Amino acid sequence: MNDFEKNKNDINHFYNSYTNNNLKDKNDKESMNSKKKSGSKAIKMILVVVLCLTIGASGSIAGIGYFLSVNDVNIKEMLSPSTQVVETAPTPQPTEESKIITNEVIKTIEITEQANSPISAVAIKVIPSVVGIRTTFPVNTSRYYFNENSISSGEGSGFVYSSDGYILTNNHVIEEALDFNTNEFKDEAKIEVFIEGDDTVYEATVIGRNATLDVALLKIDATGLIAADIGNSDDIVIGETAIAIGNPGGIQYMNSVTAGIISGLNREILKNNNQGETNLNLIQTDAAINPGNSGGPLVNIFGEVIGINTIKIASVEFEGLGFAIPINSVIAMIDELEEVGYVSTGNPSIGITLGPTFTKEYAEENNLPEGVLVINVSAYGPADLAGIKVFDIITEFNGVDIKTFDELETEKYKYEPGDQVTVKVYRTDGESGEYLILELTLGATRE
Repeated sequence: MNDFEKNKNDINHFYNSYTNNNLKDKNDKESMNSKKKSGSKAIKMILVVVLCLTIGASGSIAGIGYFLSVNDVNIKEMLSPSTQVVETAPTPQPTEESKIITNEVIKTIEITEQANSPISAVAIKVIPSVVGIRTTFPVNTSRYYFNENSISSGEGSGFVYSSDGYILTNNHVIEEALDFNTNEFKDEAKIEVFIEGDDTVYEATVIGRNATLDVALLKIDATGLIAADIGNSDDIVIGETAIAIGNPGGIQYMNSVTAGIISGLNREILKNNNQGETNLNLIQTDAAINPGNSGGPLVNIFGEVIGINTIKIASVEFEGLGFAIPINSVIAMIDELEEVGYVSTGNPSIGITLGPTFTKEYAEENNLPEGVLVINVSAYGPADLAGIKVFDIITEFNGVDIKTFDELETEKYKYEPGDQVTVKVYRTDGESGEYLILELTLGATRE
């Protein structure tokens, strides 16, 4: 058996994203937790960007944290005053109704026997549209050279987008249940949706998702739901009331309400996901957002959704730094999520990950042809549908010899998504190998 066959059982040495999608390192969470517990003598200040999803493990709940140094997030710049000029309106005189004046448009919230304040009126209106989401997924861990399989779960929030069962939430709330870069469930995985006042536990399907913006569109088999009113995030101004509704700490605290103000607009936050590092332009609020709030709505004083709660920054030095995805950014992609299941970049995609240590020297030592080594194939992606398998060596792309990653990239970008090409691969079965010519239809790289 040559070194190539021995290393088939240890493909972690080869991981390098070909489709510009970084494979998730399951050990990240453990390393993040160890960093959080360690002292901070060597670093003057650490900011923790928390994706506000609760993860259940043996009955415990903990937030998922990303540690960013001051070099990653310029806190002074992020908290600098907005350049937006807001004209203040005269303070209205108290009447039997609470009148809110914004940009010379007067809207009225009726104070009923059920609601003794504008915020409680908003809560009464919006809570029927807010849902709890529980994601169950398999986990494989290594301990003392043994692999252990178990089932874990996470809980987050969402809200009803349409009365026929469409639900909006964060991608990071549900992505652990799905095969890498697809909308297909892993074995034993499921997504459950809980609705206030309804004892039914609904199992959801994934219609589409966008890892870059951290948005997912789900569908449950239900009708007559109360859809949330959608506002206009372009119209919000710094200082106006902001109300977050969701499930901090999990579904046991379902539909908790916190209130504050819009603290800032167009805040750039660096976030890691399956697509690599992404800069998000977010709404900043001091309304409390905690693990479990992810995917829930941030609403204005009229009960209109203006954002999807997604991140908080936690640090000893700072508090009240919560962030939401502007709802206008989400609505702009809904049609594409429904039609194709993801948002396309328009770039061609093969749907594979390549091993960077497969070099000319390695190939010669193991009596293998030069090419690029496939170490991961995205389920239901172009390569998977064409029949390309893990440990295939790609030697030609549409008749052109391929020996390096750069050569494959150069040839791939000569074509458009939907074009059909031929791929020549060398496949081993342990002792010998054979060349295969496969027909592949290029896909589109997704955000």
